[in-house]
Amino acid sequence: MKKVKAIVHAEYLDNVLKALGELGSFHFISESEERLALEKDGLLKPMEASKVLPRASSLLARTEKLLSQLGFQEEAFLKAQGSSIIGAWEKGFEGFLERVEGRIAFIESEYSRLSEIAPSDDAAAEDLRKLVKEGSLELSEILETLRIGRQFEETKLAILGTERCRFFEGWVPAGKDEEIVKAIERASEGFCIVEVEEPSHHDMPPSTIRLPSLLKTFETLTRSYGTPSYHELNPTIFMAITFPIIFGLMFADVGHGLLLIILGAFALAISKRMPKPGELLGYILNNGFFFITLGLCAVIGGFLFGEFFGFHEIIHPMGFKLVIGRTEIPIGGFNPVEALKHGELMPMFKFSIFIGAIHISIGLIVNLLTKLISREFKEAFFESLCWLWFYLGLIYSLFAYKFELLTVFIGLKLPDFLYIIVAIFVPLILMLLGKGRMEGFMEGFSFTFEAFVSSLGNTVSYGRLMALLLSHAMMSSMFITLVEGQSMAMQVLSLILGTILVMALEGLIIFVHTTRLHWVEWFSKFYKGDGIEYKPFRIAVGSN
Repeated sequence: MKKVKAIVHAEYLDNVLKALGELGSFHFISESEERLALEKDGLLKPMEASKVLPRASSLLARTEKLLSQLGFQEEAFLKAQGSSIIGAWEKGFEGFLERVEGRIAFIESEYSRLSEIAPSDDAAAEDLRKLVKEGSLELSEILETLRIGRQFEETKLAILGTERCRFFEGWVPAGKDEEIVKAIERASEGFCIVEVEEPSHHDMPPSTIRLPSLLKTFETLTRSYGTPSYHELNPTIFMAITFPIIFGLMFADVGHGLLLIILGAFALAISKRMPKPGELLGYILNNGFFFITLGLCAVIGGFLFGEFFGFHEIIHPMGFKLVIGRTEIPIGGFNPVEALKHGELMPMFKFSIFIGAIHISIGLIVNLLTKLISREFKEAFFESLCWLWFYLGLIYSLFAYKFELLTVFIGLKLPDFLYIIVAIFVPLILMLLGKGRMEGFMEGFSFTFEAFVSSLGNTVSYGRLMALLLSHAMMSSMFITLVEGQSMAMQVLSLILGTILVMALEGLIIFVHTTRLHWVEWFSKFYKGDGIEYKPFRIAVGSN
């Protein structure tokens, strides 16, 4: 992104805005330190809200309501011709409002009159059909022009000025700055001063997000938390990998996973054939790929833990053991219900903590990369790298010494003692001193303490993987136990209803907890989401 600043003669402002709107790549800045300084010094003043804005908004609401009465849906609105849109300002937008207000009032009156007599008058019914057809075409063009006109007038609120000059600034994608400069110079006939600047470290350019349409659901989850800033790595790509995996480990069942895959494939197959689904059906059809990824990971989880529609005997759990120091971490290879019966929950807890440690480590690595890309080298070392160093040292020590760190430390075995000092305490000390030197001792202490506490607390929070895995397996097997001894028909019916209930209820609960693990435990390590979405000013045909 590049920042463009311009001063133009007030007489040419509308022409300049039209030129920028037609290009559709200029993102106006409504707030900045420079703008505040200019206003504070009294050099420039904000432009007053246009008197036509309330009137335009009122006519826009009337037009939308009238089109709805005529049977037009939003998707069916015909877009106005470019010449008509630009022509709205040839005699001034206020003049355009004068002209269309009469037409809107006439169509409203005629529609009301004909609707009353059409049921008993064939001629009136024919006139009504004609009015609906022709009036809808005219109103759809008026609607589009009103929308763009209102946007045009609202954009002026981001402009400062004096009696004869207007000042504005905005962001444009790199490579389009020359085109913007030429457009401003041409539209103002040279009565302008234009500057192009690279973004400074303190600037917050808007973010442009271009991702494959298949990742739309994951992007929505990211945006619900916040928009990535210009200086942040977009977590959507990483989330598209980690979200299904964590969901699948808690929703682990081969049968349930296959049903999710079938649901997703069905949604992808018919989504394009149903342009106007209902709200619930629309949610399912628009997230086909999302359901497929969740289903695939649930199938893998089902093989790891030997679950098939709640039955534990059909599939033998598959997995292996990872040895770290004195600790064996089972990566699958056990059935959660059987483990609960025998009171062997510690292996499941270790597995959950191990998955959480990997997830949090990825977040800390992304944080380090973000700092390096932003050339914040001191912060990269004293914040990101030291935190990652401490966290990896802590997690490895917990597993290596079988969760007996305090005993090892008190025992004063020299090799173990030195290792713990280097792995855990050295990065904390560096973090405290480095952060304290950069921002003050209290800030350094606060950051170090928060890193220590959140590392422990967030990791333990992944114990919910064990709890929800058990909950899903137990709830699935509960329906199998309930139907024992009943007739075959009753067993089949009960299992079908039970499967639907488990998938709906457990699926929602696990989805919420998976989202929480990403938003709270994971995003807190590297993602603020305080960015601004790139919204260029457009008055081209079809823009809203």
